[in-house]
Amino acid sequence: MYSTRPVLEAVAKPDWKWIVGLSFTLISGGLMGALVTWWRTLPDPSVVSYSITTTSIGTDPSIKSAVPTLSLRIGETEVQALHIHTVDLWTQSGQVTRNADIEFRFAGPTKLFSSPLTESPSSLHAINCTSIPNGLKCGLGPLSPKQPNHFKVMFAADNREPPSVLCVEPTVNLVAAGPSPAPSIGVNFGVALIGIILAAYFLVATISLLDMGRIFFAGRLFRRGTDRDPRDP
Repeated sequence: MYSTRPVLEAVAKPDWKWIVGLSFTLISGGLMGALVTWWRTLPDPSVVSYSITTTSIGTDPSIKSAVPTLSLRIGETEVQALHIHTVDLWTQSGQVTRNADIEFRFAGPTKLFSSPLTESPSSLHAINCTSIPNGLKCGLGPLSPKQPNHFKVMFAADNREPPSVLCVEPTVNLVAAGPSPAPSIGVNFGVALIGIILAAYFLVATISLLDMGRIFFAGRLFRRGTDRDPRDP
């Protein structure tokens, strides 16, 4: 009478390649799940929109020639024109940023007249501005999408062109008021790549489990066949 143990072990024992593949799949799946969780829980930056309106006051050359004594003065200084820039800033979406420094800088040499006028959404908000060469630097906060959330800065200058608005705070994304920006291609590509990797992971895991189940049930059927008495009809 022959022994069926080696045959049963050979049939019932899964191939080591499938064991390694399944282990790698489970480990990589856990890492992928952790990566997706980390990516999904990243805080969104504060999206701060801004708009600039400019009002100009000055003496037209033709009127000046007709009325030579007509002049525009600030204190004892006569100026040809006065340009009042009003900057409105508000948080559209994103996380709450406690404080951020925002700079308003003109492209060329610019003279500012008097101190800027500022307006904060409430007594719980703060905004402070200081003069810098050819512009202003303002610290304001907190930045939150909750209402009210509008900050205003008004200042007079001899430059008609509106200033550039800059911020280097990593949690703040400045956006000029206008149409909504197009979706980021990089974000869409990342989402698609994660979807492809997850689909491949589940496919490999399913194939591995099905193959192991096939081997297991084949071993059971073979064991039942060999356990029967050869003398039975």
